[in-house]
Amino acid sequence: MAYRQADRWFKLLAGVLLTGVIAFVIIPYINRLAMVEPIVSTTKENDIDAGSLFYSDVELVSESENYF
Repeated sequence: MAYRQADRWFKLLAGVLLTGVIAFVIIPYINRLAMVEPIVSTTKENDIDAGSLFYSDVELVSESENYF
């Protein structure tokens, strides 16, 4: 029984560490790639709400698409 609980804690810790590596290492690296950096900088310079691009029924989608 103790083995199962230790295994669960290990899986939780591994998941938290993996999430941290993805959020703080992999994603920032992707943002610095040559083909992605112009998109990120344009989005920041024009103050585009990039989250609205995922929702088709929001008015900001058409406004955000106009900048691209």
